Amino acid sequence: MRAQALEQSANGGLAHLVQSAPHRLAESDELRQALAKSLEHAFTRTQFYGRLFRKHLRSKPIDGESVAEIFFDLPFTSKEDVVRTYPYGFLAVDRKHIAAYFESSGTTGNTVHSTKGASFFTQGDISKDVPRRFSPDLGISESDVVLNALPFALTSSGLGFQQATLAAGACGVTVDSGSILSSHLKHLDLMKELNVTIFVTSLPLLYSTLLLMEGRDPRTEFPSLRAIQLCGLATLRRGQAKIAASFGVPVFNTYGLSEFGATTFGCRDGHMHIHDDAFFVEIMDPRTGEASEDGKGGEIIVTTLTREASPKIRYRTGDFGYIEKGACSCGRSSPRLVVKGRIRDVALFAEGFRLPIDFEECIYDFPETTGLYRLRYEALENSASKEQRTKATVTLDVADPNAAGLHQRIEQRLKADVTSDVTAHLVRTGGAQAGILDQQRFASVRTVKSAILDDGRPQEWLVTY
Repeated sequence: MRAQALEQSANGGLAHLVQSAPHRLAESDELRQALAKSLEHAFTRTQFYGRLFRKHLRSKPIDGESVAEIFFDLPFTSKEDVVRTYPYGFLAVDRKHIAAYFESSGTTGNTVHSTKGASFFTQGDISKDVPRRFSPDLGISESDVVLNALPFALTSSGLGFQQATLAAGACGVTVDSGSILSSHLKHLDLMKELNVTIFVTSLPLLYSTLLLMEGRDPRTEFPSLRAIQLCGLATLRRGQAKIAASFGVPVFNTYGLSEFGATTFGCRDGHMHIHDDAFFVEIMDPRTGEASEDGKGGEIIVTTLTREASPKIRYRTGDFGYIEKGACSCGRSSPRLVVKGRIRDVALFAEGFRLPIDFEECIYDFPETTGLYRLRYEALENSASKEQRTKATVTLDVADPNAAGLHQRIEQRLKADVTSDVTAHLVRTGGAQAGILDQQRFASVRTVKSAILDDGRPQEWLVTY
């Protein structure tokens, strides 16, 4: 499906959403009231929503009784809207009440110096975000030493976890995501020297691979380490199991965006629970613009319920995922969000659409792999289909590329579980991302993530948002 067709279809299907709205919101009066309050705040206080919603909300009451019908008739908000109205189009408070400014690093149409994806926080927004950062099941306390390897420049993630660390009385070690002054090897040295207990990162397998390249075992290298806190990394069950096995400690994941802060927390059983007192999450089929059924995949749409400075209503994140409901094995009843990655990274194969995480989940099931890999997408020529298909080449790290039968087992598994249009190449530990692992060079989180997927498809084909 071409991007233009997807964009056109994403604006349709609202009649279905309006029809289903009363049923979807009837079960929670508290949610209806929170949505009504957030809608009124955004509509009356921001330039963007004041203009966008005028024809939808003029003369209509914004209250708990009417919000079910009003809400699903509202258009989606995009990152392009934020960029177009930079910097104050979404600001809902007086400028003197602004406490922090952040930018979304994933915005399309970036400029050289700024993404212009502005997001403001008040002190109230920050104070609400701080307790959402770490999982309550992690139990952070003043006895912990937390090494924070998230980016700090313009994004809210690094600062958010740092403030949450200090609020818990723990010792915070801010190393950033990697730079000339703070290499990944330096991070590993500090983890050992300072007896770090919690490691906050979005690149855990990069660190474990660096250790393996030096003949060091990540499971025994850090005797004080008790947990890894992820942020900014889409990972499923096998991915979390791979990380946990690599370091020998439990893993907690958080879905956070610079626009919102932490929207979920990871429970002890590996699920991500939505902070549903602060965010209303929908899943939208990007091909039709209609709501996806529970458990079905689509674009993650977020509405803020308590945001003061920069409220967002039906905000398209550009991320693909789905919601699980019902009681969790941890005992909680709040909805669980499963995030599979960026929609723009989807590719059409003979078997259907696939994301990089589909390849990852297959790779991570082999204990011989380190977890680092490089995925190459190319257009498949001479396809009989009218829609352009893709072929994939996966280059992955293994301890011994020549191990008997290993290449055959991995490639057959990829063909059976992901796509027949795939070729696997095995390289020795560190070979798949040799350039990134060269610590004489600067490697940021962003360069590492972009290096994972080498996309050789015609750019106009890409699914956008």
